[in-house]
Amino acid sequence: MQQTKHISRYIKNVKKIFPWGYPKKKKILKELKNNLKTFFNDHPDISYDDLCLHFGTPDSYIDDRMSLYSPNELRRSVQMKKRKYIILGVIIFIIIMAFICGVIFIKHNIEKHSAATITEGFIVGGEIITDEKIIIHDEHIIDDKKIDE
Repeated sequence: MQQTKHISRYIKNVKKIFPWGYPKKKKILKELKNNLKTFFNDHPDISYDDLCLHFGTPDSYIDDRMSLYSPNELRRSVQMKKRKYIILGVIIFIIIMAFICGVIFIKHNIEKHSAATITEGFIVGGEIITDEKIIIHDEHIIDDKKIDE
């Protein structure tokens, strides 16, 4: 149980320090986790501090990894990541706008085709009776009818 706690704590601390857009970050973290598990299997009674002595502090681990890549590779990786997020943002924006336009279009068509104009009307036996013609549902016209008093 302590092993899992120490592994999780070390990986969590390394993740906090990892720069955004770092190349192959997932691969490096997976490799680190496997190395930590192997190390704990060989040394089951080791503490977190001993772990830091063997693998280095999370800061030094990141520094060692960063030295493997040139500044140009890191910059290119960050730029690619930014492009991906920008493209994803534009796609999400387009989808949301299409959804909003669709809702407005549907609402407009429903209002247009189901509008009823009733002036001074009465409902008698389920039938609408007025002095004027009434337009109901898709412009069907009901004839004039008057109620005898």
